Amino acid sequence: MVVKKKSKSAVIKSKWVVSVPVGAEVVVSEGMKVERGETLLICDSPKVSSYDASWILSRMSPNRLEELKASLYDKEFEEGSLLFADGGLFPKKIYSPCNGKFCGIDEFLNIQFKTVIHEKRKIKAPVDSRVLKLEKEKLTLEFNSRKYEGIGLVDGKVWGESDLKIRNKISDLTSALAGKLVFATEIDPAYVIKAEVIKVAGIVLLKPAETDLKDMEIDFPVLVLEKTEWDRLMDNTSTEEERMMLLNSKIGRLLLVVK
Repeated sequence: MVVKKKSKSAVIKSKWVVSVPVGAEVVVSEGMKVERGETLLICDSPKVSSYDASWILSRMSPNRLEELKASLYDKEFEEGSLLFADGGLFPKKIYSPCNGKFCGIDEFLNIQFKTVIHEKRKIKAPVDSRVLKLEKEKLTLEFNSRKYEGIGLVDGKVWGESDLKIRNKISDLTSALAGKLVFATEIDPAYVIKAEVIKVAGIVLLKPAETDLKDMEIDFPVLVLEKTEWDRLMDNTSTEEERMMLLNSKIGRLLLVVK
């Protein structure tokens, strides 16, 4: 009997870009090898605060709101400085409630400011990799991976671990899967709700004959693989240990990290 040899997916060089905030301390150099969890840079920790401004913004038209956001966006304000005033003989004025950078107006008509908390935040490497390039505003990591392509059902980009075991039942979803990728061959809305409750990182799904998930509001990425691509992934991957992956459903791609 002739045993057909499984064809392995080619190992490719993949990249991950990390933004370098102004004033950050970069603790790595070009060409340096870093391990998963190793610190890349240290920076201030920003905080976004919201303040109710509906009493004045509710009077504005949608177009006027968009113009206002565009005119204030990313500008620095000191506490008590004038932000804007409406029209009229006796215009109502609103002043900055804090020192910080204006970053938006939410759906509840709260004005939002980004302030710096004087606590340091460490940005760490998501995988074993090499610092390919170091620039003023970003650094690029390079790592080995195998690529699998599908169709994004819900857009998103997230790192996550998985043992690639198939979990089709709601009872398979436990708190131990928080922050991890889940693989399934069939799911329904109740399954998705449970996955959201335990906060999975994302779902990779074998393409079903039909799905009723398109009308659901799902807050994590979902990637659908055709059977040939699914089999290629499962055939060439050991499920004895968890593996780190990068799921980018926006471009329909799953990268399995290779050490």
